[in-house]
Amino acid sequence: MTTGAVSAGLFLHIDEILAFPAPKTVAAIDMPIGLTEAGPRACEKSARILLGRPRSGSVFPVPVREVLGAGSYRQACRIGKTADGRKVNRQTWNIVPKIREVDAFLGANHAYRKSVYEAHPELSFLHWNSGKAMEHSKKTKQGRAERERLVKSFFGARYAAAREGLPRAGWSMDDFLDAFAALWTALRVARGEAVGIPVTPQRDCRGLRMQIVS
Repeated sequence: MTTGAVSAGLFLHIDEILAFPAPKTVAAIDMPIGLTEAGPRACEKSARILLGRPRSGSVFPVPVREVLGAGSYRQACRIGKTADGRKVNRQTWNIVPKIREVDAFLGANHAYRKSVYEAHPELSFLHWNSGKAMEHSKKTKQGRAERERLVKSFFGARYAAAREGLPRAGWSMDDFLDAFAALWTALRVARGEAVGIPVTPQRDCRGLRMQIVS
């Protein structure tokens, strides 16, 4: 698998993808797509099993759809507890605004439902690494090195060139490497080589895929 030029930039909101025509775009994002009315999504459960401990901890429990309407963490916990007996953990609550944003975008822009895929960097790195999960946390020096080895082996000089195009602030190295994992996955989707869990995607009440690709 080969690729052309690679560039990097900071995108604060998903609607910036509108600059790229839907039929010609494949985007892999590290954000939940598709929400259940109750209970966990099958793709999350499968992802944790594939990753094993300790990388399985990187797969956050995705809230039920009703939580998107919560105005506070306390209210979100009440909703989750009532809906399926699960409170919302703090890490998940912190990304609820972005989950809400992605959900609203795909609800309003149906053409992008076939262009935007949910990915998870640790799952991408696992498949990139011949089915073996990363040994170290991405926040450590060793974790950065093992992920960077994969990225450099595939993207070569384009990895450093993409980094030069970024501003000095507003991003971290682990996020940068995660972005390359998502890019690697998007390339696999475009070539029909990606692996999806589950293989046949489930759909939520709005018709959105509940599937993680890598």
